[in-house]
Amino acid sequence: GGGSFLVAYLTMLVVAAAPLFFLEAILGQKFQRGPAETFRQMAPRWVGLAYVPAMMVLFYIPYYQLIVAYAFHYFIASFSWPLPWVDGTTPDRYLH
Repeated sequence: GGGSFLVAYLTMLVVAAAPLFFLEAILGQKFQRGPAETFRQMAPRWVGLAYVPAMMVLFYIPYYQLIVAYAFHYFIASFSWPLPWVDGTTPDRYLH
């Protein structure tokens, strides 16, 4: 149920997300530079780590675009009568 998700979410928020957020904010205040320059000043071998969040976008954007495309498709299809997905046919009929 929702309660178990909330417990896991709050646990990870306290254990991982909040400390990383504060660490990033503190490093930004201390070095007054972007991520790459901050890592270059801290430990030059770790400068590649600064580019990981930018590369993660390449994986997240297509995933969310697919989710939005499905939502948009069903939104547009919901204006037809009868609704295409309630007449007992396969999804092949209304996904093309």
